[in-house]
This record gives sequence, structure tokens and C-alpha cells, in this order.
Amino acid sequence: MELNQVGLPLPAYVTMLFIVAIVGCFYLITIFQFKKDPGILSHRIWEKMHIITILIFTASLLIFVTLIVVTPLDEWIQKWRGLLYLIMIYFFFLIYWFMLSIVNKYMATTMSKINKIHVSFAGTAFLLIIIIFFLPSI
Repeated sequence: MELNQVGLPLPAYVTMLFIVAIVGCFYLITIFQFKKDPGILSHRIWEKMHIITILIFTASLLIFVTLIVVTPLDEWIQKWRGLLYLIMIYFFFLIYWFMLSIVNKYMATTMSKINKIHVSFAGTAFLLIIIIFFLPSI
């Protein structure tokens, strides 16, 4: 094993790949749904979706913290690692949905709907990687 390793350690790359793969799945689902129904981002609920997503995220976070305090959820997560991944995927989905709603609302006239989906994928993946790797070191 070489002591002078260049770049990030392997687990960091695996984590980045996991984030991009999960957000990429949400992206593909959105793309396929858009191909099926091009008016998907035109519904009037998208005008308030960023607020709805923040409320759902906050409620979910409060429920998650409450479950950790009240139930043996931390022991369940240690016993069944897949539960942790399901919880992470759920919160990643909410962050992707929030990013998509922000891009859809505030970039409404400057780009096409398919480009909004592309930008929300890239923005979400970049945001999650920044939050997970660089925010804890600050």
C-alpha cells in the first residue's frame, strides 16, 4: 500500500458515486415521465412546490429525530444497514424535488423544461457532494 496517496480516498469516491447514482435514478424517472407527459412541469402546484417540499422535509426531519429519541431506531439502523440507505434515499429525493421546483420556478422563461430537469440533476448532485464532503470540515 502506498502512503503518498493522491486525491481522495476510495470511500469518498464510492460515496460520490452513490449520490450521483441515486440522484441519477430520480433524474431518469423525471425524464421518462416528461417524455410521457410533456406538461408535467406546467401544473400550477409547481408554483408552490418549493414551499411544500420544505414543509415535507421539515416534518420528515422532525419525525426522524423523534423516532430516534423515542424508538430504538438507531439500533435498528445498526442491525439493518439497508434502513439507513432507505432514509438517505428519501431525503435525497426531497432535496432533488426541492431543487427541481426552484429551477422550474425561477428559471421559467430562460430555458426549456428538459434543460430544467438536467440542471436540477447536476445542481442536486453537486449540492449533496458539497454538503457531505465540505460542510463538515468548516
